[in-house]
Amino acid sequence: MGTGPFHLVSPLFAPLKALLRFLQLLQILQLLQTYSRGKMGRLMRITGPRGSGKTVLLTELGELVAQQGWNVVNVVSDEDVLDSIRRQLLRSLHVARAAVTANLPFVSAEVDVAELPADATFREVFEYEVRRYTKREEPASIPIDEVAVALKASIERSGLHIEDEALACAARATEGYAYLTQLVGHSVWRVARRHAATSLIISQHDVKEGVQVARDEYERAVLDTALADLTLPSVQYLLSMCVDEGASSTGEIARRMGKPTADANSYRRILIARQIIEATAPGYVAFSMPRMKEYLERNKDRILARYGR
Repeated sequence: MGTGPFHLVSPLFAPLKALLRFLQLLQILQLLQTYSRGKMGRLMRITGPRGSGKTVLLTELGELVAQQGWNVVNVVSDEDVLDSIRRQLLRSLHVARAAVTANLPFVSAEVDVAELPADATFREVFEYEVRRYTKREEPASIPIDEVAVALKASIERSGLHIEDEALACAARATEGYAYLTQLVGHSVWRVARRHAATSLIISQHDVKEGVQVARDEYERAVLDTALADLTLPSVQYLLSMCVDEGASSTGEIARRMGKPTADANSYRRILIARQIIEATAPGYVAFSMPRMKEYLERNKDRILARYGR
């Protein structure tokens, strides 16, 4: 059966690989070409929700620019960032000395080149944010009609066909979220493959079954993981938001929790930093992760049991 057209590495997976990432890489490479003409000292920040492909995009970008002669430095949040940059510069540039210093929010690297006189240096400024979280500039979700086009293209390239109503149902189930698009497409495809010997048509019944499988996996891999190491007050903050249909008043959340506003705001900042909620207006927040509210409402007792409640 193979991995199917919606596996992450499949060339048939259109939603991210064909429709989004190619255009993103092209745009970034054009910006980097501008920088290479002498306009250095620029900041480029790539943001997006969990599962939207940020790591894959950065990995591909690093490989492309390395082929063009750029020195690529990779760092992760759980290591000494400055020391990691220094060590990678020493390896990649074959220099005698590298000193990396932080002057928030920028990082500067000064390197002595071994082949030149001792007093000759060149300076590169890696203008990126040291602080892991800043004001979010999250891109909009993928339009549902574009998701439908991508799903249909991927399905038909695999040899299957999908009814129009079934396609519309599958596209809506993704909520425009990139990771859910992959999960829904892959799960529906696997369900339909079971009857491929007798019918190549994906029905609404196939979609309904596949969407449920995709949602179960999404909740396990994304939502449950996002909640796993939160403190009890942070979880209670989220549960207090579930009362509202739309955005929640931060003052009302504090009242529901029975906490001073200052205390409740500290939990709010943590949850925004974790990209579980987002500020929609001054004094208002909403869930930023698809289906988080429904997941909390359905699993409230199980989640609170982790804390002995």
